[in-house]
Amino acid sequence: MIPLIYFIIIPFIDNSNDLHPLARPVVTAFGILGIIYLVILSLWGGALAPVWRSLAGRLPQSLCLRSS
Repeated sequence: MIPLIYFIIIPFIDNSNDLHPLARPVVTAFGILGIIYLVILSLWGGALAPVWRSLAGRLPQSLCLRSS
């Protein structure tokens, strides 16, 4: 949700014509934050996948979302 808000707000914050990254620190910072956010969430999701699979075997059938 937060990265979506970043990318919606960026055009209103920075509307300069210069395209060099050092001349646009706000856009560069948001871009780097977006990449970091993507990497962290990807690693976090991959690390927790075995935990969720092991929990799925212990949950009642009414809570499991497995397709038949």
